[in-house]
Amino acid sequence: MSTPNYKTLLRGCTTWREEHRQVTITLSHHGYSEGNEYPGAEPQPGTWCYYLHLTEQMFRPADWAKLWLPEVIHDWGISHDYCSLPDFDFHGGCTFYETGTCWDKTNKRKVGAIKVGCDYNHSWDRDCGYWQDYDAVLRDAKHSVDVLCEAFPDRLTRCSYSHLWGEASEFYTAINGATVHRSHIEELREQGWDKWLPAADALIAASKSEVDHA
Repeated sequence: MSTPNYKTLLRGCTTWREEHRQVTITLSHHGYSEGNEYPGAEPQPGTWCYYLHLTEQMFRPADWAKLWLPEVIHDWGISHDYCSLPDFDFHGGCTFYETGTCWDKTNKRKVGAIKVGCDYNHSWDRDCGYWQDYDAVLRDAKHSVDVLCEAFPDRLTRCSYSHLWGEASEFYTAINGATVHRSHIEELREQGWDKWLPAADALIAASKSEVDHA
C-alpha cells in the first residue's frame, strides 16, 4: 500500500490528535486547492479547525446537562443551539457541535459524547492572510480547554492505565508521569511495572536510601 503524496494529502482533510488536561483535541486542515480545477477557480489556502472531544464520564450530571444540547428538528435536518453553550473562547465563536456516543469499557455501557469546535474561515482570517499554522491553532485549542476546565472545576479524573474515572483524590502521579488510580497499585507491582507506581513513593525510598548510606 503506497502513501499519498503531498499534493494528494492537501486535497483531502488532514487531522491530528492532541491531548491537554485529559481533554482530547482534534486539529483539522482541509479545502486546499491550487486554483486550476476548473476555469475561473481561485487558489485556496485551506481552512484550519479545532475540536474538543467531551465525554459524559468527565463531568458531574448537572454539569453535563449544561453541555448536552437538545436536538432541534428542521425540514432540512437536525441542529443544536450551540450559542447557548458556555463560552470556551473558541476562535470566532463556536461553529460546530455534534453529539454521539462512545463505549465506557469499565462499566460496559454507552455514554454521551460531544464534539464541539470552531474554524478559521472568517472574513477577518481572510483579511489577515490566513496566517495561522499548526502551533497557533493548537495554542488556541489548549486555551479553550483551559477555559473549559475553569468553568467546570469539579470534573472527574481518568486513569491512564485502565481508563477508570474517579475523584481526583483517588489518583496518584506515577514515575512515568501518568495519572493512575490507586486501586491498581498492587496489580502493577505484581506485574513488575515499576514506572507505573507512585512517584512519591520512589522519592521517599530514594531519600531513605541516601539517609541509610550517609
